[in-house]
Amino acid sequence: MHSTFVTQNVIAGIPLHPSMGESVNFMFTGFIVVIAVLFAMYIFMKLLGVFFAGNSAKAAAAKKLAVVRPAASQVAAPVAAAPSAANSHLVAVIAAAAHVVLGSRVRIVSVHTASSEWGAEGRRQIFASKQVR
Repeated sequence: MHSTFVTQNVIAGIPLHPSMGESVNFMFTGFIVVIAVLFAMYIFMKLLGVFFAGNSAKAAAAKKLAVVRPAASQVAAPVAAAPSAANSHLVAVIAAAAHVVLGSRVRIVSVHTASSEWGAEGRRQIFASKQVR
């Protein structure tokens, strides 16, 4: 009997058969509560972003002060065949990216194409999944 009394007190604000005005009022109140919670979450995330953006700016400033140059052994690789005309754009992009990351001129020594074993394995799996009729 005690639990019934508590349940009736909790839902006492909602009539058994609400009118249209009471239903609209209930929905509007719920909508306002949801919007308020979403706005509070938005403000919290913005403040968190400002906090972390400030920390990353400090880290970037510290990183600029301590530039580490790679040793020659880290940059050089075994010499392979010269890149074809089709790969010359790819070599230029790799060189530009390495220059941006390392902060100095780099020399691309070799570029190797990926093996086709992954593609062959994918085709094998596709063919294996098909039923022979």
